[in-house]
Amino acid sequence: PHGLPLLTGLQIRHGFKLRNGNLRDIWSIVMGQKNINSVTFIENGNEVKADAYHLNGIFEKLNLFFKDHEVSTVGVAVPLYSFHGFVSSFTCFVNGLNAHHFNHLQRKNPDVDVLIVDEKNLSFALRLDIKLIIVVSEDPLKSFSQQNVINWNELGDLTSLNSDTYSYNYDPEYDSGV
Repeated sequence: PHGLPLLTGLQIRHGFKLRNGNLRDIWSIVMGQKNINSVTFIENGNEVKADAYHLNGIFEKLNLFFKDHEVSTVGVAVPLYSFHGFVSSFTCFVNGLNAHHFNHLQRKNPDVDVLIVDEKNLSFALRLDIKLIIVVSEDPLKSFSQQNVINWNELGDLTSLNSDTYSYNYDPEYDSGV
């Protein structure tokens, strides 16, 4: 239900066993499948397809970027259904980082280390006190003069990444929801 956390209490059935589970648990089940289909996103009128191994590779790369920048909380101010919103959110979900999603940016400073925004919201995001802003720009080569702002494409080449390894050990205590 809307407003409840997606990190615990998902009542996952794995085989005949029912458990609370979380999104990391679900992703480990997805990665354990033999035939994995792709997910299609529409970005600026273009189709972007990615299979689970490609997405998993992107999750790993973004997680390393977040670790290198000592990020524990990510603000996602791009649509969750977009490629950038999906991979940013799921990187947080499958790696145990906090994600805050914004339909529109708040007037007060959100409690995030990194904020991911589209370029049309950059001027508003610059008014906030954010350690690092990652801009989803239609121009992959565009650079920004502010020191705390980078173009999404500065994260590196995400098109050729693949990883078929993801492990998560289910812990009923963590998933108790209390």
